[in-house]
Amino acid sequence: MHTYGWHRYLGLGAGAIGLALLTVVPLGALATLRLRPPRSTYVLDRVVAEAGHSTSLVLRAEDGDGHAFEPGQFAWLRLSDERTRFAEHPFSYTSSAEDRSRIAFTVRAYEGFSARVAGLPVGTRFQVDGPHGAFRFRARAKGALLLAYGIGITPSMSLLRTAAHRADPRPFVLFYANRRLADVTFAEELEHLRQRLDLRIVHVLSQPPEPWTGERGRITADLLQRHAPDDLSRWDFFLCGAAAPVDAGITALSEIGIPPEHVHAERFVEV
Repeated sequence: MHTYGWHRYLGLGAGAIGLALLTVVPLGALATLRLRPPRSTYVLDRVVAEAGHSTSLVLRAEDGDGHAFEPGQFAWLRLSDERTRFAEHPFSYTSSAEDRSRIAFTVRAYEGFSARVAGLPVGTRFQVDGPHGAFRFRARAKGALLLAYGIGITPSMSLLRTAAHRADPRPFVLFYANRRLADVTFAEELEHLRQRLDLRIVHVLSQPPEPWTGERGRITADLLQRHAPDDLSRWDFFLCGAAAPVDAGITALSEIGIPPEHVHAERFVEV
């Protein structure tokens, strides 16, 4: 408004066109995001209690087909009876990308929507807007090094489940940080995945039980050097979790010589 009003610099010619675009494009993008129909309708098929105060929601595509996604991506979930698209919540896919008709999301209970999911009845209808995000494993990558913090394991689970279904021969190394052993979500399934993949898992506990022979504390550059392969050229690196530990993990990767352009980070927020 100031630039328009000052000698009308933006009121004529190219200035007017530029001002119109600066106004219409963002508003149009917002309207497209919030007002367009959701991409897919899914029905809650199973509710699975998981370790670490978490719940997996297994959704079945209402049309029988569903939508395709890549492991590592996320979607916005909204209960069908909600009246506004602002009542949406972003969660990473945890299921294998090989079955688009059944998708899963694993939610750790905090407050608000995440605290309600464990009590949702089978048959609840969801609007699923996805997939979104570029948190994806490249086909040309030689391997994947995954740093998961707490419920930040979710995109890594989708990646590993998909790799198992595709019989991916490439190596995977998972550093999985939690406070306590009881907080380790998917512990049993991860052990099964080790039998199907070239997968190394390093559990890191900040409050370990006694006795505990595994890694303690936090994921540091020294810890990465002890367990990661010597040659990490052409690998992909993924981090997911709360902002502070993810930032610390990025720093640790930098200290062992990983270029920042090879690192894909996702920080969880409560929405």
